[in-house]
Amino acid sequence: MPKTTQKYYYGIHALFLEALKSREVSREASICQTRLKWWEESLIDVALGRGKGPKEPVTVLLKDAKEKTHINYQLL
Repeated sequence: MPKTTQKYYYGIHALFLEALKSREVSREASICQTRLKWWEESLIDVALGRGKGPKEPVTVLLKDAKEKTHINYQLL
């Protein structure tokens, strides 16, 4: 993978790990669903450019990837 796109790959990989990890954080389904909903809303905010900007390191990197690459946000 080229060095110029490597950090974006790691950011997307971290997003997928967070999504997978959300199932194991708690035994309560409501907590797991809340975490997944937060990620979904964060991705929508980044994709549509809403809000003051992302604050979570993974979403900051995803915003940067959206602006500097031709990433397909619908796949995320």
